[in-house]
Amino acid sequence: MKFEKDHLCFACEQGKIHRKHHKSKTAFASNKPLYLLHMDLCGPMHVQSINRKRYVLVVVDDYYGTHGYSFFILKMKLQK
Repeated sequence: MKFEKDHLCFACEQGKIHRKHHKSKTAFASNKPLYLLHMDLCGPMHVQSINRKRYVLVVVDDYYGTHGYSFFILKMKLQK
């Protein structure tokens, strides 16, 4: 018995299709200082600092790549 490869089922055809590559995404980079900032607020910390501060705010400027830290006490009361 001779096998002839003249017909493929739909699933086999789809499986044999080579996918095209996606265009690479260009990463957005800021072109001026303070245009793009990354911020992270962390806390409350279990251990207070010397000045009883339990929260830290980290700010990163995307243009320079510099970090800024600010430690503070945060007390907010939510009103109903």
